[in-house]
Amino acid sequence: MFQSDAEIKEAYQNGLNRTPSASEIAEWRGKSKQQFFKVMRAEVQAVHKSLADQKAKVVSLTKQVEALKKQVAAGGTQGQFVPVGELYVKKG
Repeated sequence: MFQSDAEIKEAYQNGLNRTPSASEIAEWRGKSKQQFFKVMRAEVQAVHKSLADQKAKVVSLTKQVEALKKQVAAGGTQGQFVPVGELYVKKG
């Protein structure tokens, strides 16, 4: 059980590397440390999954751009795409 607000603040710093809000402190006051870390672990896992999903999207888009660059360089888009800086945009 959390015995003080300082323990809750320390748990947030150690678990999430941030300072909890007053309402978060009030929510965990007197509650189980084990339950706190179970909830925090689930939150961290959700963030990691979201980051992995975003990374996969970036990788996919990067591959698409590289393929389009090659296609444009080879003249294979019949002029549908034109270079704009590092990217290519559809004409019209």
